[in-house]
Amino acid sequence: MIYTAIDLITLVFEIIVTYMLFDAVLDSRRGGALARAAVAAAYSVLTWIYNTYVESFVLNFVVMLLLTFMCTVVYKDSVLKKLLMSMLYMLFIAISNFVFILTGLAFGIPIEEMVREKSIYNIMGLVIVMILMTIMVKAAGLFFNRSRAKVSVSYWILLLSIPVVNIIFILHYTRYLYGINAEFSYSLVILTLSVMYSTLLVFYLFDKLTALLSERDALSEQVGGQGRQTAGVNKKEEHIMSVRHDIINHMRVIQSLIRRGDPEAADRYIDELDLDFDGDDGLIDTGNTAIDILVSGKKSAARRLGIDFREKITVPEGLKLSNADAVILLGNLLDNAIEGCERAAAAEKRIRLTLKYRNNYLLCVVENTSNPVKIGRGALKTSKADADSHGIGLRNIKRIVNKYNGESVQKYENGVFISEILIFID
Repeated sequence: MIYTAIDLITLVFEIIVTYMLFDAVLDSRRGGALARAAVAAAYSVLTWIYNTYVESFVLNFVVMLLLTFMCTVVYKDSVLKKLLMSMLYMLFIAISNFVFILTGLAFGIPIEEMVREKSIYNIMGLVIVMILMTIMVKAAGLFFNRSRAKVSVSYWILLLSIPVVNIIFILHYTRYLYGINAEFSYSLVILTLSVMYSTLLVFYLFDKLTALLSERDALSEQVGGQGRQTAGVNKKEEHIMSVRHDIINHMRVIQSLIRRGDPEAADRYIDELDLDFDGDDGLIDTGNTAIDILVSGKKSAARRLGIDFREKITVPEGLKLSNADAVILLGNLLDNAIEGCERAAAAEKRIRLTLKYRNNYLLCVVENTSNPVKIGRGALKTSKADADSHGIGLRNIKRIVNKYNGESVQKYENGVFISEILIFID
């Protein structure tokens, strides 16, 4: 009874570890939690039947490979990749068992006791193998998912010290039980649950840590980019204000030359004026400097990529939207539009920006050529490989929308992705 309970515990743990590997290396899931639960149940039942009624070492590898491959049906990746990942999982099992046997020999445990069915050392082996499997699965996940934040060596040492200590404790405790002829006791069940729970908890917290570090790094990069954009806006704003200040004096000189009857001198004076706005292609001038400079820069960048960029902007000069919020909102929307056009397979690519202010409401609509996009429950998710980093831009757009009590809608129609945002500005 106790052995059966421990066997079930390790089986559940094995299913969790299997999904941990496949979640890290295979493409998006399908079918949801219900499908995963159904596959896990089938895996458990078939494994129990095989272990109960079939005792064939030759068939063991083939059967376990097929059962592991069965767990991949809830993923959308290619059959070949699923098969390779299933074989990788089987390799991890083989390595874990080999390490367990070497460790047991180092502690003076005979191989016969380690492999004997329903032996206390066999139970110990199930637990240790699962811990070693978890370590290798997490290492593989970090290798295949390199977008994760870099974790210092000290974190790794602290992380691995816990399962290593668990293994050492299990070895000593098992030898103690064997020495007093207490091969089976409920303390083994409690120990098994505790060790496996602590192992899963450690790696769960590690995942949360790396996710937070990734978000921190991405946010720092995003803030740095926004800071550079805002600095550019401020610099060009100073240039424009300087030109506007001097233009009055220039106009007086030109007017004086014309009144004196010397138009040629006026023409020469005009030619000598430095009216270059940092080489911007088609500088937009609505009176709102932050929006003008930002949109002008994105328009120039889009045109250099062969994208037809057109805008229709009607906003007052004194729009009560801070420069920082304008940079975050429009910068992220237009960056996403440009990148969407770059990835699109269409021959002709275009971006249309509409920005209107009326009755204390600001309407922003960005349309761009795009590959098909699936939008579930009104929420757009990044399609980039570096999801943790690039999701920051989408969250920043949402943050600005929420800040101004606004609404955001995304949709895809006939090869065009449309993002509509309405925010309240009092």
